[in-house]
Amino acid sequence: MKRILLFILVLLFAFSSGAQATLFTFSGTDEGGIGSATMDISIVGNTLTVTLNNTSPIYLDPDNSTSVDNAPGITGFGFNLDDPLPGLSSWELTAYTSDLSGPETIGSLDSGDPESGADGIVNTTDDEWSLNTTIAGVTLDFLPTTDQENIDGALFNPSAYGSSELPGGNNDVFYTTAILTMIFDDAPYLDITSLFVRMQNVGENGEGSLKLYPSPGSPDPIPEPATMLLLGSGLIGIAVSGKKKVKKNK
Repeated sequence: MKRILLFILVLLFAFSSGAQATLFTFSGTDEGGIGSATMDISIVGNTLTVTLNNTSPIYLDPDNSTSVDNAPGITGFGFNLDDPLPGLSSWELTAYTSDLSGPETIGSLDSGDPESGADGIVNTTDDEWSLNTTIAGVTLDFLPTTDQENIDGALFNPSAYGSSELPGGNNDVFYTTAILTMIFDDAPYLDITSLFVRMQNVGENGEGSLKLYPSPGSPDPIPEPATMLLLGSGLIGIAVSGKKKVKKNK
């Protein structure tokens, strides 16, 4: 009986430690185009990490392998945290490029001259992506020009590498996987119902746009290595304890 109680306590402690990653998937269609993405979110202590990938299919016609006919670009994503939002110490958005170089910073908190006020805006003027934290929301946006065909700072599927048909003309190298790191004064709590991904250049002539929410069946919890190590250590301890008791009884 004692071993069972100990086992339950180990489980509760492991899964309440907060070391857990959660994978969300997104998908939608517009103007005949298909947009899809994945967002992997991890909160460990007071650090929140988001890994965002554009997984949109490049070829809508399975037999078409010579040119890109679907190239949605991610131009925004975000989520809500429990209000009030914990104090934000720092944030940085980095992204890889299609030639696997990087990552390079495309958005960050400029400690020298941040634009931070009552409206919750925390921006830098040099970076391509900006952060808005109004009303406990966390929204990262790349704001392209009104010409929807020129969105070089968006995040694309790396499978389109080498294509000259991406927005902006000659996009031999472009942004792909993005990683957001946010460090708060206290542990943040995520509202998983609020996640979204925004896309432009969707479908025919790039005239469509999408605001995607998590797909049915999402999220998919994935225990972090620290959690698994803690759980494994507890199970080993139980097993050793059991063996000692058997020897003592003999």
